[in-house]
Amino acid sequence: MKRCSVCQREYPDITTFCNKDGTKLDPITQDPQARLLIHSPDGDEREVVLTSAIATIGKTPDNTVIIPGETISRKHAQIQQREGQYFIRDLGSRNGTFLNGNRLGEDELPLQEGDEIAIGRSGTMLRFLLEPIISFPDTVDLSKVKLERATMLEPVSIYPQARLYITDSDGGEREVPLTSAFASIGKTPDNLVVIADEAISRKQSQIEQRDGQYLIRDLGSRNGTFLNGTRLGEDESPLHEGDEITIGLTKIRFHLEAVSSQPEITELPKVETAVALPVADEPAPTPIPQTPKSGKGVLVYFLAAPQDQDVCEAIRKHLSPVVRTSKVPIEINSDFDIPSGEDIEKYKQRLYAADIVLSIISADFINDDSTYLRNQKVIERYNNRETVLVPILVRNCLWKSTPFVNLPLLPKNFQPLNNKQFWNSEDDALAAVVNELNDSIIEFTHKQALQAASAVESADALKIKSTSGTARIQKEGVTHLNVDWRKKHYKNVLWKRLAAIMLDQLILLFMPLCASIFFYFLMGGNNSATIDEFVGYFLVVMYFVISPLMESSRWRGTIGKRIMKLQITDKNGGRISFFRSLWRNILRSLVLYLYVLTFGVLLIVQYFTFRKTKKLFHDQLSNTEIGERL
Repeated sequence: MKRCSVCQREYPDITTFCNKDGTKLDPITQDPQARLLIHSPDGDEREVVLTSAIATIGKTPDNTVIIPGETISRKHAQIQQREGQYFIRDLGSRNGTFLNGNRLGEDELPLQEGDEIAIGRSGTMLRFLLEPIISFPDTVDLSKVKLERATMLEPVSIYPQARLYITDSDGGEREVPLTSAFASIGKTPDNLVVIADEAISRKQSQIEQRDGQYLIRDLGSRNGTFLNGTRLGEDESPLHEGDEITIGLTKIRFHLEAVSSQPEITELPKVETAVALPVADEPAPTPIPQTPKSGKGVLVYFLAAPQDQDVCEAIRKHLSPVVRTSKVPIEINSDFDIPSGEDIEKYKQRLYAADIVLSIISADFINDDSTYLRNQKVIERYNNRETVLVPILVRNCLWKSTPFVNLPLLPKNFQPLNNKQFWNSEDDALAAVVNELNDSIIEFTHKQALQAASAVESADALKIKSTSGTARIQKEGVTHLNVDWRKKHYKNVLWKRLAAIMLDQLILLFMPLCASIFFYFLMGGNNSATIDEFVGYFLVVMYFVISPLMESSRWRGTIGKRIMKLQITDKNGGRISFFRSLWRNILRSLVLYLYVLTFGVLLIVQYFTFRKTKKLFHDQLSNTEIGERL
């Protein structure tokens, strides 16, 4: 049924205007009904209507919404209706519940139309829909309804019709009319405008019609929405004829055209038979085609070991002003910001399409097998001039035995970001790196913008240099890097450490010991028992007193290590204590003794352990690092 908002008279659903005053009729609605649209990782979709006040989500059959999976708890989350509002809360699950990408805490949060709920890490996505139920009877017998002559007092005013002319990243063009008051734009099929671009968010932006005016606003997307070249902020902005919207690598032109008013309705025909209202089929979701990267934007990817996640997030935060002010859309990705529900392995493939790869150099980066294999592919792309490789030293290690020594390293002073003795604060260290990246990325994006506008310059001739000359980012004249570099790295490290040990034996032990024995005999001594006792005490003092004192001092190493330009630090690059150095030397002596005592069995164990941990026993147990002398 329908009701006139002026006279409150009720009419059948087939009636459009009030017979008395010509007002357009509104459908009679019931209370809003909530439902969950569930997208499974395998592509299946189903819908669950929330008919009770409390609905639970979990993997056991006693839940309202059953989601199988090892990462789903028995009772994972709960949705409750209270005073016309729906609330969601996590029930202490192991892998968490995510609302619009944010993990829920202990408190419940209200649900809004279109909210996305991710349950654990299963890849299942729930979309919360809240819409009124409209009363439409299956058939209406109009023969029993008395229809009167209806004269329109005024033509019905209809707002101008808006259209979007979309140019996709692959050059294809299409047109989308805005037929509803709200039009969402994103990469998932539930948007009115679906853009198959990995650079945009699931819900990127929204266009709203209000009082005859069209307004656009960004929905908190990661890489932003640009209106006529200016990035949108939190507030909505009005749209005018011919405005250009840039989302990722896609251009959208806004067109506003007037629609003629409806002709005056003078008389409604008499209907003698019952009319059945057909139910329209629900339109199939728009498929998301896989589009190649066009190069109109800049994709930056952090390549780092899992232990360096915090550093990546800190650098990314400091790069935010560069992203916001860029003339070309910049997308920054890493392994640590994968949205909930994304295919993790597919997301990580973005590394091999990145324009700029920021390699976070540390001992964990060098030793991590997964990072090493991915870095091999990045070096291949760098050698083919398909990407720019920028190493950033975050923790000291033996990085001079890696191929990154042939690249412009950041910071330019070769001081790791965690070197607290050099940097006044963490922000100072990060600012030094970001400032050096800033000019290079801006100039890189400027070149990209010029290429998109004129297409005059050749991509092979692209050469980027920062004005300060510190962070050279270039695609021309690259230094060829060895792809399989780590085997040579470990060989160099082994020889450096062996050389340092031999120098220590010669300078700290053999030469002082020979000098002491010589003076003993020179003074007339000839007791061999006294000499044996003296040698024993001498070795103990040198191994367990003098060496730890040197390693815990500002030297951060013995004489042999200083000659080989090595130093010993803790995990964070700080100076180790005397007792940690003493414990390390005890462990080293014990391991060497066990090598002999076990007839080499422990040495074989060390070999296989090293292949997994990339550390020697005494380094691993004492939690120390061997790095380059700074």
